[in-house]
Amino acid sequence: MNKYITKPTSYNGFISILTLIMLSSCQSESQYTHKPISDFSNRRDSISYSIGADIGDNLIGQGMEIDYDAFFTGLKNGYEKKDHLLTMQDRKGLFKVIQNQMRDRQ
Repeated sequence: MNKYITKPTSYNGFISILTLIMLSSCQSESQYTHKPISDFSNRRDSISYSIGADIGDNLIGQGMEIDYDAFFTGLKNGYEKKDHLLTMQDRKGLFKVIQNQMRDRQ
């Protein structure tokens, strides 16, 4: 049994939203500065890593290829409530494309 199919529907929606955010950002230069983590010094570090690892596992399990720069820019813009580079309508349209691609792969 595929472990990705057993996730709750709301979780899959969350992953889909994050995927959309990733695809909604199109900048050639990275604004993300990687902070190496050698150990998890607090709960926030551990939770942050866990979320990232789970998203990565789900994306690869769905056969999604991502652009790290676009992903982190979209995540940062959303999290910091900055202006998005694509309208909500454009992002919803991309979401439908992604959902159709995932449905076709099943």
